[in-house]
Amino acid sequence: MVLYHGSNTENIKVLRPNQADHDRPYVYMTTIDVVAAFYLCNAVRATV
Repeated sequence: MVLYHGSNTENIKVLRPNQADHDRPYVYMTTIDVVAAFYLCNAVRATV
């Protein structure tokens, strides 16, 4: 099974929980590449 994540961090070897908007650490993954791309777009926009 392939899992995708949306992140603006390159070369991630280990996914570690980060603080989410709702004050709890999470790692978000999906089996759908389009969903990961949606979250990646939000991650890039949030850092601009």
